[in-house]
Amino acid sequence: MQKAFLNDLLKKPSPYLNLWVYIYCNADASGDFSIASPFLLSRFKISRSKLQRILDFGCEWQESGKIVAREWQGNVLNIKWLNDVAEKEVAREWQGNDIQTDPQIEIKAPKKKKPKGESDKLYPKMVEEYNQFCISKMGAGAKMNALQGKAMKGIMEYLARQVQAKNGNDLTQESLEENILVAWQYILNNWNKVSGYYAEQIKLNQIDSNLPNILMQLKNNQKNKRDDKFISNLNELGAVNFD
Repeated sequence: MQKAFLNDLLKKPSPYLNLWVYIYCNADASGDFSIASPFLLSRFKISRSKLQRILDFGCEWQESGKIVAREWQGNVLNIKWLNDVAEKEVAREWQGNDIQTDPQIEIKAPKKKKPKGESDKLYPKMVEEYNQFCISKMGAGAKMNALQGKAMKGIMEYLARQVQAKNGNDLTQESLEENILVAWQYILNNWNKVSGYYAEQIKLNQIDSNLPNILMQLKNNQKNKRDDKFISNLNELGAVNFD
């Protein structure tokens, strides 16, 4: 992210700076960033039209030529830096109460090896499926944060292992991702078959923790003793007079 661009962002309302810093920090080493747009709307508390204006500002910034390309795929936003994403190593020197910095070496961030099944393209699709699930259940979109994002990656890794166990390790990355997404859609679309305690646990970290039990319920469609106790507690709560 260029210094001149940051200076211009500081002149704009705070969502401009916050959003573009978030995009920059979460782009991969090659400069690619993908995410479900409802997540951005919720996190930064902005409207879609406001999001569009903020993206227009960054994508059309002309101080040193166009720096980013943008593409919408349904509700998924894809951004790519056209120049290399790089950082400068900075030498630091204290002089009294002042700090002196001197950019010296330009280095590119190393690429991190992703766990099997974790993909920059798959993740926003998984989030969007969950977002639609939340809308259908609550009338409100998904609430995403660091904990829920980590849980989603855990779900992806778990489903990847199940897909590989069933189909072997010869699947291409594309086929693996397709199967993971289909498995996730199956779980969410058949949530009505999940009963009792687990049916009420719809946060991603709860789903991640309960996933083996949820899959077992979907397979057998049977209640266990914990479910019966949960239903009993609900019935008792409904009988309480709060007047």
